[in-house]
Amino acid sequence: MDTSRFTKPDDGFPLLDLTAKFAFKTNSSVSFEVGLMADIHPDSEPDVVICGFKVIGWIDVHHPCDSCIKAQVRICIPVDYHKFEHMAAMVKAICEALSIPPDEHCESTVFNGDHVTGIIPKVYFGMG
Repeated sequence: MDTSRFTKPDDGFPLLDLTAKFAFKTNSSVSFEVGLMADIHPDSEPDVVICGFKVIGWIDVHHPCDSCIKAQVRICIPVDYHKFEHMAAMVKAICEALSIPPDEHCESTVFNGDHVTGIIPKVYFGMG
């Protein structure tokens, strides 16, 4: 897996009608936020339009893995993208963007995260 072109938040690649933007990486994994460019109207100023990136999901890719499955792809995305054709096209685009060989044994999981709860380390709250 080649992640060298993904170093800044704006680094990404097209994914169906969406964009995958670099989030973070480790020695054997990389993560992307998935979304689209959207106009945002702040509640306090309805006449103001800010062009921003609306995140609707994420991707984690792990490669190489220490098993017979060498590439593991996890895609959290709305159910509108769960058709087989969409899933196959997404995995192909991800593998191409990361230079994962097309004959590599790859397993992908696509799911919907309609309710997500996270934990933020206490240092972000000035407690650490």
